[in-house]
Amino acid sequence: MIRAADNQYGIPYLAVRLFLMGLVLMIAASRPAFSAENVFKGRQKEQHELRGIELDRIKTEHRLKFGAKEARLVSYRSFRPWGRKNREQIQQEEKINWGECRDYALYKRNSCYRDGRDAYQCEQAYEVRFRLCDE
Repeated sequence: MIRAADNQYGIPYLAVRLFLMGLVLMIAASRPAFSAENVFKGRQKEQHELRGIELDRIKTEHRLKFGAKEARLVSYRSFRPWGRKNREQIQQEEKINWGECRDYALYKRNSCYRDGRDAYQCEQAYEVRFRLCDE
């Protein structure tokens, strides 16, 4: 038990502190205002699929960022043993893994929100990038 003499602030300080901790826990436990579930509420799955120019733009961006380097290296041929060794080292350095692709998708999603764009469009683009990483 805490005695008032041991604590320079007294009981009101402890009560305020407990109240603030409870408030923080309640806020942390509640669902965030900007969750994907709230963004898509009242919309059908068919409506959610991204189509047209925006889909083509995201696919092209993904291919340029994550696919172009490997295609260039495959077309390069060398019969020199040291050339093959150098090419294998470059392939290992430039190969993009699944985690980096997902991080990029999340980065683009966050920058979309930061730029103040529509939350629904940000989530649509994020899901397309997310699926492209899995392919």
